[in-house]
This record gives sequence, C-alpha cells and structure tokens, in this order.
Amino acid sequence: MEEQEKMYWAAVQAGLPEATRRIVQQLISYYGSIAAFWHARDTVPVSSLTNQMREKLIRLRSAIRPEKLWEDCRRKKVKTIACIEETYPQELLFFPDSPVILYYYGETALLRRSSAGVVGSRRCTAYGQKVAFDFSRVLAEAGFCIVSGMAKGIDAAAHEGALSTKAGTIAVLGCGVDIPYPPDNRKLYWRIREEGLVLSEFFPGEKPLQWHFPLRNRIISGLSRFILLVEGQARSGALITCNWAAEQGKDVWAVPGPVTNPYSIGPLLLIRDGAMMAITAQDILGAYRPENGRNRLKQAKPAPGSDQKGQPAGAVQLRLPVTDEPSRGALSPEERTLYESISYYPVHINNLLARYDAQSDKHVKTEGKLYLGLTKLLSLRLIEKLPGEYYQRI
Repeated sequence: MEEQEKMYWAAVQAGLPEATRRIVQQLISYYGSIAAFWHARDTVPVSSLTNQMREKLIRLRSAIRPEKLWEDCRRKKVKTIACIEETYPQELLFFPDSPVILYYYGETALLRRSSAGVVGSRRCTAYGQKVAFDFSRVLAEAGFCIVSGMAKGIDAAAHEGALSTKAGTIAVLGCGVDIPYPPDNRKLYWRIREEGLVLSEFFPGEKPLQWHFPLRNRIISGLSRFILLVEGQARSGALITCNWAAEQGKDVWAVPGPVTNPYSIGPLLLIRDGAMMAITAQDILGAYRPENGRNRLKQAKPAPGSDQKGQPAGAVQLRLPVTDEPSRGALSPEERTLYESISYYPVHINNLLARYDAQSDKHVKTEGKLYLGLTKLLSLRLIEKLPGEYYQRI
C-alpha cells in the first residue's frame, strides 16, 4: 500500500475511530481512493451516507492535517499496519467496524500467534493479581500470546505473567502508542515495547479519553481466541470486553471467588449467565490444547490378568490431577494450625495475633511464637508477606 494513501486513511480514522472501516469502504467505492476524497473539497455526495456522516466528513477535511499526523508518526518512530496488508491481524477483519490503521511499537509476529485475552478490574485483590499472573504464565508457556489493556491491577499482572516466560505479550492502549498510560505502569510499558507489542488505533499523541476504552476493548477481544475475566465488580469496565467477546462469537471464561468479595461479583455473574468457569489454567488448556491440560482420562497399564486393585485387565482408571499444594510434613501441629488460619486472601497480623491471644494469657510469648511460626512458613514458601503486615498463602 502506498504511504500517501495510508496517510489519508489514518486521517479519516483520527476523526471517525468508531466507524472507520465501513466509511472508508464507501468512500473508496465512490472516489476510488481516500486521497481523492480528501482533495475533492465537495459536499461528499455519497448516497449511502447519512446527512450527519456527510457533515462530519466535510468538517474532517478541514480539521485534520494528514501531513502533520504522518510526520508525528515518523518523528516518534511509530509504525503502522493497514487492514489490507498481510501483517494486519485477520481476526479483526471479521467485524465491520474494526480500525483500518493500527499503530504499534514492537514485534508484529505476535499477531500471528493464538492469543488469550486476560482482563479484570483496576482495583483488585492481591489474590486476583496472583491468579492473573499465574494463569497468564501457564497460558504463555503453552503457546498463547497474552493480550490485555496495560491498566493497573489485573491487566498489569497478566502482562507480567506472560513476560516472566519470555514469550512476549500484546498491550492494546486506549491512547496513542507513544503515551505510557497509566503513568504508574511506565516501566511495564517500556518493557512491553522492547519484548512484546504495544498496539493502538488512536494516532500518536492522542490522550486517554474515557470513550476510547470501550473501543480499545473490542480490539482486545477481537485479537483473542477467548477472554478470561479474573476479577471485576458488577459494573466493571472489563465486562465490556467480555460483552464484545460474546458478540464476536468468542469464548468467555471467568475465575470464581467468594460472594463476599465485590471484585468476584463480575466473574460470578458471567458464570451464572453461561460463561465457562476456570479454577486452574489447565481447565482452559484442556479445552484448546488437550496435550497441555491435566484433567483427562488416562488408560491404566495393568499387570497381566488384573491391576493392583484387582480390576480386570484393560480397565480404564480415572487418575485425579495431583494438586500443587506444597508439602507440609515439616510443620509442627502449632505451625500447621497457623498455616490453616491464613487464606489465599490477605490477613492482617493483628487478626492473627487476636486469634492467638484468645488462647493464651501471655501476649508477649504468644506474639513471639506467632512470628517464629510465620518465619517458618515464609522460609518454606507456603505463605508470602505483603505490604502493611498482611500475609496470604501462595
């Protein structure tokens, strides 16, 4: 595709990001090219367009300077893909209002891999971040490219889980690809630029406006073979991504959590309404990559005539998956009780002390025992310590 024609496509998308592909097709059918439309300076007499859209296009030609937009791309070393080029992700061509231009930094080879969208709330629990990291790590190791929106919380944890495997990851932004947003994720942004792919349909320098993110979410779901929701409130923005996925015919998975946790309500509602439940990453891999899933029937190899349990030769046994729970054989009864009192959700040291004080008259001694027990559990990597004197199981 000629660079000048691509420049005008980018200019139309800059002004009409919500309907670019459909409009570009109509303009090309009438004018032959977007460059011809841009220089026509007429009233856009395209019969298939509404009067409102025709007025928008007339204003667009005077409001945007395509040359300046393209110069910004060159100056910031932003690369572009047009929807008619081979590198453009084919998955996005299945819905009509996909962008005609994608801006990016990084490795476009990731677009050719089977992808998994992992999303969730910006406000989340330490448990949710751990689940997003662990699921993404396992899925990435199995060959999936993790796609998310680089927001705080679940998105960031998903990207970090993928990067921990050196497998790369795709971050779809709701602003220009040259803007590290949110600022708190600046280090993550630069790491994805170097080891993965940063992608956006918004031209360089475009600010992260609120209405950009629902559009961004359709790209996340469009690129992904399925969407996994880890945590999200009942009105979480991550649910928009799940809705896009359902409209696009993609599978939706959700990680369950306690009904008392407001960030579990979104996944629980999805599961209630038909989404698939993922307790482990192997649940997902069993659906798409049976060779990586562990919940499968395996044929036993019995001794001639019978197996060890006296079953007939050739019988099929169910082998339950081995749990990943660490060995606790080295724990004393008191340490085991302490371990059982710590859940996968953070618990504060004061709550642990209160439980010990209820069973003892000597606060100082029990406090010392408690810290000795916590030290033992930490050394065995059965628990982890979080900021603010919180502890949780690993």
